Amino acid sequence: VCDLIDGLKPADRNCVINPEIMPLISEQISCWRGRRFLPGGQAIYRNFDTLELLVMPPDRFTGENKGCLATITLRHPPANAISSAMLRDLERAMDVVEYNSQVGAVVLCSQTPGLFIAGADINQMYRKLNKRSSAREFALRARHLFSRIEQMDKPIIAAMDGAALGGGNELAMACHYRIGSWRTQVGQPEINLFVVPGFGATQRLPRLIIDHLGTLDDGLPEALLMLIGGHSVDAGRAVELGLLNEIAEGPADPLSQAKKLALEWIHGESECLNQALFH
Repeated sequence: VCDLIDGLKPADRNCVINPEIMPLISEQISCWRGRRFLPGGQAIYRNFDTLELLVMPPDRFTGENKGCLATITLRHPPANAISSAMLRDLERAMDVVEYNSQVGAVVLCSQTPGLFIAGADINQMYRKLNKRSSAREFALRARHLFSRIEQMDKPIIAAMDGAALGGGNELAMACHYRIGSWRTQVGQPEINLFVVPGFGATQRLPRLIIDHLGTLDDGLPEALLMLIGGHSVDAGRAVELGLLNEIAEGPADPLSQAKKLALEWIHGESECLNQALFH
């Protein structure tokens, strides 16, 4: 299989249990290789159950061709709650943007005005994740995905026009840059359900706040207020704490501002994204 992926003739088929499937594997690899690259002027569109992915060649925006902008739009009404289905779809979307060498930057947004993600899917948690093993598997899957996002070598910008609570804030914190609006609210209210954040907030939230405020003495109390006090903060306070990088001002909304910043990065003109990605 490695030889086929590299475009080579397999050295030895004797070790293959079912050699008759080799042509089928070759065909699937060819299809996969074709999806990694965008023919000139064409876009990639994927419609998943809980989100949609659009990869646009840059010549749709400018006359240059230095990379592609990928937009992942969450559409899982009514609250964009993080469920097993959304995690699966996000994993599939990340497969496309991570392994497509022409994708230069990614914007993550919500289709619902005034809402980013309200948290994890509580109904699913009570119905299907009521055993320790299934709950642990769900949390580990989310943590693995969010770490993958955090470690990606191309910037992922969260456009947060509204509430980003619980798992929604945890997903946003895994992104390299976060743009909000004046109606954005972030927080970790899990303690109100007698649980602790399970997707990485216990690590990322204190780290972001302490790094931004500069000292442990200043940052840790603020982080604990959110983690064990269940407090949420508005957009202005989120910027002061480093949980938002900026607020879209004037006629700009978080999505348009995020796309503008992503295109600047693609064209080598965004120092703030460079700092965020390699911080």
